[in-house]
Amino acid sequence: MTNGSDAQRPEDVLIEALLEAHGVVIVYEFGCFRLDIRDQQVTRDGVPLPLPPKEFATLRCLVEAHGRLVTKEELLARVWEGVNVDEGTIAHRICALRKALGRDERGRDYIETVPRRGYRLLVNR
Repeated sequence: MTNGSDAQRPEDVLIEALLEAHGVVIVYEFGCFRLDIRDQQVTRDGVPLPLPPKEFATLRCLVEAHGRLVTKEELLARVWEGVNVDEGTIAHRICALRKALGRDERGRDYIETVPRRGYRLLVNR
């Protein structure tokens, strides 16, 4: 159980250490965004987007889902492992993440809310 800090899951740390030891850097690109796992940085058109750790972890979870629905339970397990938070906390973080990402050229959000189920990153923009 975590103490509420922004620590990574041990299995994620191990996987990332193994990949980095072999010269593999995990970078996701979607639309005009680039998410660098090692540097914990997101850029939009090359410009860094300052994201607090929980928003970064939430975005990482959505990106790694490759467009599939991420349930609220999955977000709780991955981002807030062992910490008791309510659904309002998730909604607040998603709202902050939407604000940081902005909208696409058509004025649409990058994150879709599926009522009572979870969220999906709309990667094919």
